[in-house]
Amino acid sequence: MSQTEHSITNTRATVLVLSGNSQTLSEQVRLATGITSVNVVATDERMIRRFREMLRLIRNASGSSLLCFGCSDLELQRFQVILKSYLLLSGASTLCILDERGRNAKVTVPAVLLFDIPRFLFELAASAIVIVVTSITLFGMRFSLRKRTRKVIVEE
Repeated sequence: MSQTEHSITNTRATVLVLSGNSQTLSEQVRLATGITSVNVVATDERMIRRFREMLRLIRNASGSSLLCFGCSDLELQRFQVILKSYLLLSGASTLCILDERGRNAKVTVPAVLLFDIPRFLFELAASAIVIVVTSITLFGMRFSLRKRTRKVIVEE
C-alpha cells in the first residue's frame, strides 16, 4: 500500500444526513473516496434553521478530513447555498453535498463566494420584485373592480 493510500484510509469522514438512507450515503462516501471510517450523524432539514445546533454538529465533526451533507436527491435539495455556507465554516479540508445516487456537489470557497451566493441573492431579489409587482397589480385590479361595482349599483 502506498503512502497516499495509507493516508486516505486512515482519514475520517463525517456525513450529516438530512434525508435518505444513512447506510447508502456512507457507502457512497466509501466508494467515492476510499475512506473506511465514516461517521454518520442523523439530522433533518428543520435543523438547518438552528444555527447554533448546526455549528455544534459541525464542530463535533471537525476532526474529519471529509465533511459532507447527505440527502436522498441532490436536485431536490433546496437549501444548498445554506448547506455550503455551513460547510465553509467547518474548516474541513474536503467538503461536499452528496446524494444516494453517488452524485456530489463539491464545495469550494471561490465557487460559493463567486457563484452560489450571488445567484442566491439574485433569486431573492427577483422573487421580491415579483411579489411587489404582483401585489401592486392585484391591488389595482381590486380597486378598479370596486369602482366598477359601485357604478353598476348606482346606475340601477
